[in-house]
Order: sequence, then C-alpha cells, then structure tokens
Amino acid sequence: MAQNAHNAVIHLGHQNGCVTLWTPNLPHPAVQLLAHVGPVVSVHVDPSQGGRYMASAGRDGTVKVWDCRNWKGAVRDWVVRGGGDVEL
Repeated sequence: MAQNAHNAVIHLGHQNGCVTLWTPNLPHPAVQLLAHVGPVVSVHVDPSQGGRYMASAGRDGTVKVWDCRNWKGAVRDWVVRGGGDVEL
C-alpha cells in the first residue's frame, strides 16, 4: 500500500495481481489494473515527480513502472533475477 502525497490517492496491491487506486470521494476504485501474474508484493509512488509514477513489484519476479496520468501499460518493466519477493 502507498499513498500519493500530492493527491491523497491510495494505491493498493492485491493477491490476485491487481493494483487498485482509491479516492476518498468514490465508493469503488478510481483505477483497477492487472499489474502482475500472482500477488503484488510492493507498491511505491514517486514523490519527486509530483506523484506521476508508480512502481509495483510482483511475486512473479517483475517490477513495473506506471505513468499515473494514463494507464495504457507499464512504461518500464524488468525481471528481477534470483526470484523471491521484491521490496521497493
């Protein structure tokens, strides 16, 4: 779980590989995306770019960087060698 300090949006990673974004004024996720095959183990919002980028890590061994201004897919992704959980 991470909070975007610039707009108070909460970013949650889930066991099913989804990341959801929640705002205080909506009863449902503002954004829901399938980020990983398997559980999301870490989510982080970049504070230096006005909260524009989010990184997610999955138990599938991938780390992905997302542009929070649009959700057309990861802008960068890579596979972590050695397996195991990745903390951001």
